[in-house]
This record gives sequence, C-alpha cells and structure tokens, in this order.
Amino acid sequence: PIFPTDVWQSGELQLSADRFFFALTIVVLAIVLALAFRYTKFGLATRASAETERGAYVSGISPDRIAAYNWMLSSAVAGLAGILIAPIVPLVPVAYTLFIVPALAAAILARFDLVVVAVLAGLAVGMLQSEAQYLATQFDWLPSVGLPDLVPLILILAVLLIRAKPLPTRGAIILQTLGRAPRPNHVASTAVVMTIIGVLALVLLDERLRTGLIVSLVMAIIALSSVVVTGYAGQVSLAQLTIAGVAGFLLGPIANTFHLPFPIAPVVAALCAAALGVLIGLPALRIRGLTVAVVTLAMAFAVEAIWFRNVDIVGASGVRAPEPSLFGWDLGIGQGLDYPRVTFGVLVLLVLVGVAVFVALLRRSRLGAEMLAVRANERSAAAAGVSVVRVKILAFAIGAFIAGIGGSL
Repeated sequence: PIFPTDVWQSGELQLSADRFFFALTIVVLAIVLALAFRYTKFGLATRASAETERGAYVSGISPDRIAAYNWMLSSAVAGLAGILIAPIVPLVPVAYTLFIVPALAAAILARFDLVVVAVLAGLAVGMLQSEAQYLATQFDWLPSVGLPDLVPLILILAVLLIRAKPLPTRGAIILQTLGRAPRPNHVASTAVVMTIIGVLALVLLDERLRTGLIVSLVMAIIALSSVVVTGYAGQVSLAQLTIAGVAGFLLGPIANTFHLPFPIAPVVAALCAAALGVLIGLPALRIRGLTVAVVTLAMAFAVEAIWFRNVDIVGASGVRAPEPSLFGWDLGIGQGLDYPRVTFGVLVLLVLVGVAVFVALLRRSRLGAEMLAVRANERSAAAAGVSVVRVKILAFAIGAFIAGIGGSL
C-alpha cells in the first residue's frame, strides 16, 4: 500500500482512505499541469505548436522538441497513475492496457484539451462503472459481466454524435491526393500462381508449419476486411477482429439450432457480422479520423466484455462449431494425429483467393473509386455526386462480412 488503508465511516457511508488520497493526488496533479500549460513558457510553446506548426517554426519554436517533451511528460504521468493504482488493481497486463478505453471517454468529454475537466470526467466514469457493476449484482436480467464496459462506449457515442457535424467545415479540410492504391491488372494470373504455391506449401509442410500457415491464411482474410474499410474508404476501424469473433461465436448456434449445412451457416454468420459492422459504422457518418478509431475500439471492447467473456452466453467449454462437409466430403481440420488436415487448409486457401480477387475487383469498380474519393476528401466527393453515407455504410458492411468469413473459418 502507498496510501493509508483505513476505512472512514459516517452512518452507512464507507470510504477507503487510499481511494480518497489517490483521487486527491490526481486532482492536484491535474491542477498543477493545467497551471503549467497555462502560465509557463513551455505551456505557451506547446499550445502554439498545437495551433500551427508552421507558425511555431517562424517563432523559433521546434515542434518536434516540444512534442518529445510532452511525450515524456505524458508517459511520466501515466507511469505515476500505474504506480498509484497498483495496490488497488491486480497487476494483469490486459487490465492495464484496456484502461485506455475509459481514459479515452474522459479525454473526449474534455475535448482532449481541458486537463482538469478530463480528470473530473474520469472520476465520473469510474463512479458510473462502479454503479453499473453494483446494478449487475442486484438484477438478474442484467448481464453478469461487461456492463461497466458499456459506460465509456455510451459516453463516447453521446458526446461525439452530439458535437459532430455531418461534414467537416471548410477550414477543417485537409487536401490530399487519392493516396497509393494501385489498380490491379493481373488478377487472374496472380491468383492462379499463388493458389498453386499455397497448395504445394500445405502439402509439403509438416504439421506444425502447416498449422501456422492455415492460421496465417485465416488472418489474411480478416486483414483484407481492413483493406476495404481503412485502405479504400479511409475509416480507421479497430473492431475487425471482434467482428470476426462475432461470426465465430455465432457459427455453432446458427448451424446447430437451424440445422444449416456448410457453406450456408458460415455465410449466415458472416451476414450477422455484417449487420454488426454497419451498426459500428453508423457513428462514422457524423465523425471521422481518430474519433472513428476511438468509437470502434470502445465498441469492440464492449462486445468482447459483454458477449465473449460472459459465461451466461458462452459456457466455460466455449462454443462448438460443426465440422464442414460438402457432398459427403469431410473438409474439417481434423483432430489428434490427423490435425491439421490438408483439405481444410485448401478450403481456407480457396476462400482467401476468392476474397482477395473480390477485393481487387472492388478496387477496379465504380464503388471502389467512390471509396477512394471519400477517403481523400468527403466534401469534394459529395460535390461530385458521391453519396458519402452510402459509401461508408457499404465499406463497413463489406469489411465486416469479409471479417465474418475469416472468423467462421
């Protein structure tokens, strides 16, 4: 313990002294930082560099040096917070990493600019999360786990969607070229050659390397979903792996409940993932850039916490998916000494080739050109007759469907 661990009590109200001193320390630190950025020469230089780098250069200020100092300062503040919270929160790497989600919610409430407001917002987020956890223990119809993780997502969505404007203002536009997205001209020959190489690798490699190759092929399919969403449409989505997980967790219940055979069950699971992808992409209709990444990260974290880690939905033994078979031909990955089977690897390879060819043809299509136009400049694309809303929704839907295919495999 760093602070005293006494418990203060007044009637039914109980308060741990270490929590109080922890919050007080952070508030005092926030006030000191706010005063420093407001009244010192370093703070003035920081605000000047953030306002305009070119103006900072003209004034004799090095934006790179100022940025480096601020990185060091922010790392020290984060490290201090980690030290102070260590006696309270178990030292689990995942827990500390995922602190970024409620922290982003607090920072967004403070517009990434007001230090004291960010700290007060963080305290409010923590209080709401504690209350959500308490409510989950009082009402059986609420999710047993994951409810506190919804708090940052709801706050982020509420703040961003209320503040956001449908399109950026004129002064906010950053003119860009379409970026490097080469037009694929040799799709068929490349697909044939790489398919042959892939089949040979699956046949010749031993079990360990074959397993690694199959996993790599599956991850390549999910990576292609990011090509569509981020590479073509310019929407930074950090939820693609979670979307793949949604299809993976749905595949077993869909196939077993509705008795859908292969390949219908994976396609239905991918369509469900596409629906979730559209839902995740809805905020991108009003926000853009870094804030889209923040929203998709918060959504991915909430879905993972409420669904994937919820034993009420997913049992301790997980979800069992049926082995794929087509016309009586077993396409499963096998088990025991028969793991992994070459036929399953070939199945994954053919799906990857099909998805890759589709993504290449999408780049050559009118929709692909519209995605690149939206990525470069939304206002110019809208002026040219491109429906920005339609393009964004289609990009998230197509990307989520592809991720769902990878998750099913």
